[in-house]
Amino acid sequence: MKKRFLIIFTSLILPLYVKAQEGVLDGLDCVKDGSCGLEEVEQGFALLTSRLVGLIGAAALLFLIYGGLKWLTSGGKQDSITAGKNIIIGSITAIIIALLAGVLVRFYTEELFKVKQHTVVAPQAQEEGPE
Repeated sequence: MKKRFLIIFTSLILPLYVKAQEGVLDGLDCVKDGSCGLEEVEQGFALLTSRLVGLIGAAALLFLIYGGLKWLTSGGKQDSITAGKNIIIGSITAIIIALLAGVLVRFYTEELFKVKQHTVVAPQAQEEGPE
C-alpha cells in the first residue's frame, strides 16, 4: 500500500508542484543572464532550502492523511491499527522537524548571514496617458 501511495504521489502531485514552480531559481534575475554574485547565490540557497522544507512538510501531511485512513479502515485488526498509529506518529514527527528546519533555516539566513529574502515582484503595467 505504501508503494502505491508513493507512486500516486510522485506521478500525480509532484509534477504539478514542479510545473507550478517553473524552476526554483528562475525568480532570480541574474540566473537568466548569468551575472549572479555571492549575494544572489545566498538568496538562491535560502530559496531552495525553504522550498525543500515546504515539500517535505507537504509529503508528511499526506502521510498523516494516509495513516489516518489506514487506522480508520483497519476493521478492528490490531496490526492495521498499530501500523496506522505508527504512520501518524512518524508523520507528525516529520511535520515538527520540517517546521523546526524552516525556522532554523530562516534564522540562519536572515539573522546570522544577513541574507535578504528574495521576493518576486510582478512587473508593473505601463500606464498610457490620454492621447
